[in-house]
Amino acid sequence: MDHLARVLLAIALATALQASLSFQESQVSLLDVHGNPLPPEVKESLYFCVGDANYTASEFMELLGNATAKIPNNFTVFYSFNGLNWSVKYERPNDTTIILNLRMIGNVSFKFTALDTSYARRSETLSLLDVVSGVPELHVSVQSANLTSFVLPPDSCKPDTYLPAANGSGAPYLWRLLITYGSDIVLNESLNRIWGESALTPVDLALVKIPRELNLSWIAGECPGAGVRVTITCGEQVLTNEPPSTIVRARSEWFYPAGKICRVRVAFAGVERMCNASVLDLEKCKPEIYPVEVRVIGLEDRAGLVEVAIDGSLLDLQNPTACLWKGDHTLKLRYNFSGTWIALTEKSFRVEASASIPVRINFSRIELSVRGCTRIPQLQVNGVDVPMTKLERATGPVYATDPLPVMDANVTLKVCNATLAFRARTENLTLTIALPEARLEFEKPNPFPLIALLALALVQTVLVAYALVAVRRWPRCSTLAR
Repeated sequence: MDHLARVLLAIALATALQASLSFQESQVSLLDVHGNPLPPEVKESLYFCVGDANYTASEFMELLGNATAKIPNNFTVFYSFNGLNWSVKYERPNDTTIILNLRMIGNVSFKFTALDTSYARRSETLSLLDVVSGVPELHVSVQSANLTSFVLPPDSCKPDTYLPAANGSGAPYLWRLLITYGSDIVLNESLNRIWGESALTPVDLALVKIPRELNLSWIAGECPGAGVRVTITCGEQVLTNEPPSTIVRARSEWFYPAGKICRVRVAFAGVERMCNASVLDLEKCKPEIYPVEVRVIGLEDRAGLVEVAIDGSLLDLQNPTACLWKGDHTLKLRYNFSGTWIALTEKSFRVEASASIPVRINFSRIELSVRGCTRIPQLQVNGVDVPMTKLERATGPVYATDPLPVMDANVTLKVCNATLAFRARTENLTLTIALPEARLEFEKPNPFPLIALLALALVQTVLVAYALVAVRRWPRCSTLAR
């Protein structure tokens, strides 16, 4: 009896095992377009239509596993995705496999430009997973070209998200991958084209990664060391430098669309220039500032007596190079003339490139020879008293000044009681002054004129006396006659 029970149990187990193996052999696999098993969450979004009957994936698989069920080969498959039902093309290479035209977005890689501190460019690559999870303000969405209103939002755009690749009739669904940074589009590319390319080929992302500090050597133009202040505004990011440094700083590392314009303001020597450029073409805003060397010739040991100013700014004669904007400028040279600064040279010049400007100063004495006055003459040049020193020459005494800068000047000369004023060039100026002389000479007297003069005086006295006597006698004679 026990033996019979064991036999019956063995037969029951064999029958169950055979039924289980038969069911496994008849179970159908659902694969994606690459032959990979579909994950459970995708299977739960599939619906199979046979005639007027609709089945879920699990129901349909069970139906296919039933040997007595007759399933036609022209059933229809729908994929419920993001609120819409998409018909999906399928293939049934055998009774146990159904290949659906569904495919993952995939971990697409993206290539973009990164700048280093010296503004040099290099390429970096991000995967879709990195983009979705690692870059702030960078948002990914998938858009259907078949349905212009359909957009898969960023939170659904992950590498393992499945999209329908072709409809039930075999026509491909057209998808576009859209990536935005803030409100700017940095990628708008056909996802179908990306799928058609090699998985190792990255997609160009119009985005630039920028470090916190950038050394923009072009800020100073062609004149290193120029105190140029620059302000670069890229969206909400504002970069500034501290002259003469050419390093601009942001708060932290940041990203910016490659094609979006930045505003650049350059300020130098009281002049401001504005420029617009993309973050990759900031050098386009390089200011036209050039070094101009001023060479003062003829100073010798008088360097401390000279000032050179360009556009009103004094030049350091120890390092006589000025950084100037392209354009017209004015140079003035002044000389310390006995404590008074006088202008020697004023000239206009134009800067087109780096240049050297020679300025020559010549020195000469003023010499004065005076006749008719023994006093030291007083000399003024442009209203400044100039001392004179008496020198003995073979031709006589000469008064001379120390070397003076050659210039056109107003000269005033006082010699004794005479004052002369005139305009002359002080180059090799020699003056000779002769004053008129007043003489009183005494000679030995001749006695004859003196005797004649005395005789004449005596005669005049006698005549006067006779006349007086005659007058007195005249009235008496008249009385006697009556």
